[in-house]
Amino acid sequence: MTHFKLLMTASLLGLGLTLGACQVVTLSGGASAVTADVSATSVAITQPRQQISANWFYLENPATDVKVASDMAAWSRVDVPHSWNVDDTTDVITGYRRDASWYQKVVDLSVKADERYFLHFEAAQMRADIYVNGQKAGSHIGGYTAFDIEMTEQVKDGENTIMVRVDNGVDFDIVPSQKADFFQYGGLTRDVFVVTRPDVFLEQVRVNTDVNAERALVTLNPIMDGGEASSFATTILAPNGDVVDEGEGLSFSIENPQLWHPDTPNIYRFETQALDADGNVLDTYEDTFGLRWFEFKENGPFFLNGERLLLRGTHLHEGHAGMASAMTDEQRVKDLTMIKELGANFVRLGHYSHDPVIYDTADELGIILYDEVPWNRGGVGGADWRKNTQEMTRSMIAQNYNRASVFLWSLGNEMYWLPDAPGGGDKARVAEELQLLHDIAKEMDPGRLTTIRKFPEGADIIDVYSPSIWAGWYGGGYVQYEEAIKAARAEHPYLLHMEYGGSSHVGRFLEQPFGRYGTSDPANLGSVAEAVNQTGVTSVAKSKVWDMSYMIDLFDWYLRISETDPDFAGSAQWAFKDFGTPIRPENPLPFVNMKGLVQRDGVKKDVYHVFASYWSKDPTCWIESPSWNYREGDKGEAKTISVFCNTDSAELSLNGEPLGKKTRDITQYPASGLTWDVVFTEGDNTLSVDGFNRDGAVVAQHGYDLTYTTKKAGKMVDIVLTANPNDDGSYTIFAEAQDRNGLRVTSMNDRGYFTIDGGGEFLMNQGTPTGSQTREFASGISSIIMYPGKTDSVVNIQTQDYRGFYITVPGTGH
Repeated sequence: MTHFKLLMTASLLGLGLTLGACQVVTLSGGASAVTADVSATSVAITQPRQQISANWFYLENPATDVKVASDMAAWSRVDVPHSWNVDDTTDVITGYRRDASWYQKVVDLSVKADERYFLHFEAAQMRADIYVNGQKAGSHIGGYTAFDIEMTEQVKDGENTIMVRVDNGVDFDIVPSQKADFFQYGGLTRDVFVVTRPDVFLEQVRVNTDVNAERALVTLNPIMDGGEASSFATTILAPNGDVVDEGEGLSFSIENPQLWHPDTPNIYRFETQALDADGNVLDTYEDTFGLRWFEFKENGPFFLNGERLLLRGTHLHEGHAGMASAMTDEQRVKDLTMIKELGANFVRLGHYSHDPVIYDTADELGIILYDEVPWNRGGVGGADWRKNTQEMTRSMIAQNYNRASVFLWSLGNEMYWLPDAPGGGDKARVAEELQLLHDIAKEMDPGRLTTIRKFPEGADIIDVYSPSIWAGWYGGGYVQYEEAIKAARAEHPYLLHMEYGGSSHVGRFLEQPFGRYGTSDPANLGSVAEAVNQTGVTSVAKSKVWDMSYMIDLFDWYLRISETDPDFAGSAQWAFKDFGTPIRPENPLPFVNMKGLVQRDGVKKDVYHVFASYWSKDPTCWIESPSWNYREGDKGEAKTISVFCNTDSAELSLNGEPLGKKTRDITQYPASGLTWDVVFTEGDNTLSVDGFNRDGAVVAQHGYDLTYTTKKAGKMVDIVLTANPNDDGSYTIFAEAQDRNGLRVTSMNDRGYFTIDGGGEFLMNQGTPTGSQTREFASGISSIIMYPGKTDSVVNIQTQDYRGFYITVPGTGH
């Protein structure tokens, strides 16, 4: 029997499942809980593949015995996807829960002798033990790939109790490393299904293609479980649903194929039937595939379907404010749709395989994917580590084999760095393990390419390599980017640049940000090698300024280079969305990697619009910057205003007065030449821009109001709190640092701490600028959202050096 999704039938343990009487208890946080009277969660299984994600019981207790757990009180109702780390990762306390919990549900089955029954988990982070009617049905290791557990021997006719123990405790035999720059959330973080199959079934049908513009040869590789088929019959449907080929056999030819491309993501569908010797159908398997071919030119660009395609990419972590990694499918699709709307055509899934809906959506939207084994830092381990890592690699390739969007299998990232075990960072040992993973990938899927990032000793093992180039952030200046790329391309014939960018704190701007030389003296910038290797130079990252104005400039420089280099294959900015991390407690937003183009809740940052001006297919104009709406300077001083448009030309206006029309030129820096010197008046000002197409029609507009002052703020003496009502009944509490004359002190960037007394409560533990109880001020401003209670609330903010600033927010009275 061949197993590709870790189908497991465990020996019976003979454990009876005793249900306690219903008993209401109180959990911390006020949630109601009951003992495990799980019949209330029962769902009748009526479909061959049925989602059972709704209405589970959850027990936050690491008990190892299934009967002990089932008899406990304090079970609470939850829906899956679920994580117990939604709040404790981005709160004000270092550390988060790394332990085990239990999930429990009842399914009602009409058991038939000629059918087999499985539980299909899209993910369980990070280890899982599965029990059915008190008997262990199987286990799984690894938090990011789907797996099946057969429960045929444990189920009975009628109601069946499922219990799952999930454990995200520290385990050095499971990648990623404990030193990875992201949280390893715990829970059933994706959907769960009951799957009913015949005794002999098609586990998978893998599609292999040989494609050119005139003809595509499609070869099917069916994988059976439980027995063999005598023959196979297949129907292939075109993207419009028409039958393009059908019949017995496993090879088919499609003339004039409709190719898969980011601009035309054509998807074919097929249905394969496994037949017995009498021609009876044993099982049917349905899936999709795409027809395309691609290559990296030696020391040159990337080609798709015979034409050059610049890979315009970003990265996506699995996470969202208030959800951890237990995101809904709708939120996952929204993230990927926002990336597509930005104009990106390429996404690196960092640093692990994602939910299946991501791959399906990428197929449909036309987004090329870079799928990654979660070997992230930590070096190598022992025999169990090797076994687990290899199995994760096989699982990743197997489950996403037919996805048209997947082009690259990444076998790791920074693998040698920060070893978890003595000697684990030995580069020869790391290279040996990498070679084993590469061999697995090539044996399973010779049609795709392998890749890694930041391990030079492994560059010759895999097909496509990415060095670490963070010029202008972790070392050197962004002026060195072009030279760094050319040097890397000369050294590595097949080059794809993963990771660039830097952190940005929303609302923080400088009239004179770091320039293109970073923190270095232009006359003593240091070598490109030093900048690439992140050594020997003082970095902007360590400055902790992290102003939005600098990041706008850096991205503008990088994009100009990548968009105008004819030999550039492509790159991926790190990362699309801010994400939680345990190793950055002192960031302006604690425990948040702030390199995103959008906040952790999906709200667009200013830097998002720089990318849109280069990549978006829809006309766009954006003035730097609506969140920089309080400006300081001298009377009559000219301020250079950058406007990011993708239109043919644009014209900026100040207070309704046009300042002249300019033609966009992508070779010019900054802002493709769309800059104007503006002299603001004291007080209120309005900036607006019109973007024109080649025919002179206005196709994009943008504008905002700002305050300009020539008065110089003195020493900070006060923090003034205001409460602005929101449409949903909440308030945004703004804290403004002021001098004795009431002027904003924009140099105030200290860490502030909000507290609340009374009936209301904060939106907190979100890892966002308005959902964090503790965060640094940004140019003299801090803020948090609060929800009023029945009684009045007193909100306070304090810093290390300033305290005692309050505002009272009235209660609702009901």
